[in-house]
Amino acid sequence: MGGKILAWVLAVILLLVGGAVLLGTVSLSGLEKGEPVGITLYRTGSEVDGIFLEMDGYSWGTKQDPSVLAVRWINKSDRVFTFGADFAILYKEKDEWVSCAKGDGLFADAIGYQLKPGEEMRMEYSLEVFDMTRSGDYRFRVCPDGEHALWVDFALRYRD
Repeated sequence: MGGKILAWVLAVILLLVGGAVLLGTVSLSGLEKGEPVGITLYRTGSEVDGIFLEMDGYSWGTKQDPSVLAVRWINKSDRVFTFGADFAILYKEKDEWVSCAKGDGLFADAIGYQLKPGEEMRMEYSLEVFDMTRSGDYRFRVCPDGEHALWVDFALRYRD
């Protein structure tokens, strides 16, 4: 009797696991064209003393709303840090970072932001002017003073 109960429990577990796998496959096949099935964050960097970036979210757009990348600016320095809204998205091609901007270039708002010592600020960046349709490594990069860079590297994976 105990063996029959164990067999039924195992059968139910297998059905549930199989159903979860099937549902995962169905949801992946229901993705919009150009929507990645996975994003992996793996590196941040800064050439500015005491200023750091972290990825703080992302959303892949629809026809009405562009894709957005949210980045958290962190000031661990003892000075007020000023930066603008311009940024770049780069794609790693043959061990070299290349721009994936569409068209002639980007137009950034001429807005200045200040980040006081010990503060953090969340910024959202529209990705609508970038071609991010290939699987591979990407870099969000800013050069607030035109010389020193801060970046977040991530990988996108698309369904084959």
